[in-house]
Order: sequence, then C-alpha cells, then structure tokens
Amino acid sequence: MFVNRANHASATSIVALATFVVACLLLSLSCAAGAQTQNDINVEAAQKAEKVKQLIVKQIRMLCSLFHDRTGLVGKMDEAEELRKNFAEAHIDSIFPVDKNQDYHELYGSIYGYCVATYQKELNDQRLAELKQWSVKNLSAPPANMDEATAQKSFENADKDLNAIYVKVIHSEAKKTPLFILKMRKAETAWIAFRDADTEAFELCQPSPVAKQLKLAELTKARTKQLNKWLTGVQEGDGCAGTYPVH
Repeated sequence: MFVNRANHASATSIVALATFVVACLLLSLSCAAGAQTQNDINVEAAQKAEKVKQLIVKQIRMLCSLFHDRTGLVGKMDEAEELRKNFAEAHIDSIFPVDKNQDYHELYGSIYGYCVATYQKELNDQRLAELKQWSVKNLSAPPANMDEATAQKSFENADKDLNAIYVKVIHSEAKKTPLFILKMRKAETAWIAFRDADTEAFELCQPSPVAKQLKLAELTKARTKQLNKWLTGVQEGDGCAGTYPVH
C-alpha cells in the first residue's frame, strides 16, 4: 500500500508543535499564577515580622505572670518594649536615612518595604531570644566567682568598645553625611533609653547588683554587634544594603 510519507511527517510535526504550544501556555499560566509581585513579597515579609512581634508580647505576658509578685514589673516591661520599638524604628532609619522632603520609595525602590520588614524581623528575633533567657533557670544567682566590681568592669569594657565602634561609624568616610549622623545619633539615644528601661525590668526579676551590670554588658555587646555592621559591610548584590558598605 502506498503511503504519502511527506504528508504523514507534516501532520506529525503539526501535532508536535501544537502539543509544545499548549504545554508552553499551561506552563506560562502556572508560573503567572504562582509568581509573586514585589508588593506580595513586601506583605509576606511584614507578616513574618509581625508574627514574631506577637510572640514577644506573649513572652512578656508569660514573664509577668511568672514574676507576678514583683511590683511594677508589668509597667516596666511594657515601657521597655515600647522603647525597644522606638529604637528599632530609629535603627532602621539609620540604615535607610531619608530627609523630610524625600520619599523612601524613590530613594530605595519598591524593595524598601521588604528590607524594612526583614530588618524588623531580625530585631524582633533578637528580642525574643533575649526574653526567653528570662527564665527561673537563667535568673538564678550570678556566678559565685563574680562580684559587683568584676561585673561592673565587664560592663565598662563593653561600653568602651561600643563607644569606639560608634565613633568609627560616625566618622566613616563613606557614610559621614549630616543626615546619616543625625539618624545615627537619634538611634543611639533611643537605644540608651531602651537599655536603661530593660535593665530596670530585668533587675525587678533578679534584684542583684551583679546581675544588673551583667545585663548592661549583654545589651551593650549586642548593640556593638549591630553598629559593627557599618564597618564590616554586606555582600555585593544585597538589595537591602542601605547605608551599609558593600564589599
């Protein structure tokens, strides 16, 4: 029997092409359905930060219940948390400084919302980890070989290191602008207010001069680590670099 091979091959090619086109269309629709816009990414990041913030609130309430016999603890912890949020906002403002006549999104693009939420979550994670240490086990008596003078020296050394890093950041050639310096000073003032209130709350849970000095040293070292990022910088390609130097 005679078979028109040319027509058969042509028909086969058409079927294959049609199948390929349909597959591409289905893949395109699938990708479009699953793709996220930048706004979606920003919202998702903000939700993650908010979730951790709610965990912080629960942890604070748990601690207040655990130490319910400590007069003034609830008010002091609420004050410390409010001051922490003020500091977090000021800290992020120093990463993304904007003058009153400028617009954040014009300067930093549509990724700005994601960046802010990411840094907020990072700060929230740190705070949650700190609060989880405020347990009966961790609030036991300070080390037996630690006296108040030694603990105070620990804080003084930490404070000295912090001041040295702060001066270096302020005088960094890459970041030494009036706006950046203004934002950095506001952040440092906000942090000091938080540090003092948080230490007072901690002291209500563990009324010990040694514990107080160790807590001050702990918070100071954490702040030094934050500031040091302006000296060590971030990797090239980081879309959330802000005022951090890029290497």
